[in-house]
Amino acid sequence: MQGNVKVVCMLSEVTGVIVGCAMTFGPVVVLLSLLNLRDARVAKLREAVLAELPLVELRGLIAIQIRCAVLSRRSLVRIDMVACTREQIWDAITRLPYLLPPYVRLAVSGTVDRQFTSTFTLETKGRCKLYPVCQPSPVTG
Repeated sequence: MQGNVKVVCMLSEVTGVIVGCAMTFGPVVVLLSLLNLRDARVAKLREAVLAELPLVELRGLIAIQIRCAVLSRRSLVRIDMVACTREQIWDAITRLPYLLPPYVRLAVSGTVDRQFTSTFTLETKGRCKLYPVCQPSPVTG
């Protein structure tokens, strides 16, 4: 009988240590896992955006910032194209929403006219049905 009590006390102490370690290190492990998943989403989005943009033409002319939330899938892809032409901006606006998942917002900043800088924020709702229609008009003058 005495041996059974010692075993039960020892098991309860081991269980207490295990629960204490889980409560101490568990939140840290969960947070690090969430941050790792967020970084993986950022890397996937960056790879998709860079694969779609013509980098040879736009080298040195654009800046890309990608922000993802830790606890949700919401993301923002911000492209600064102030030094680009109107056709290059329209190309990015028409190609990227078609490529990005529906939970990603796309914000493209650029100069439509020589004097004004505009930011176009596009909500991606899945596949763009109007892709052939969204072509830029030819610039005259």
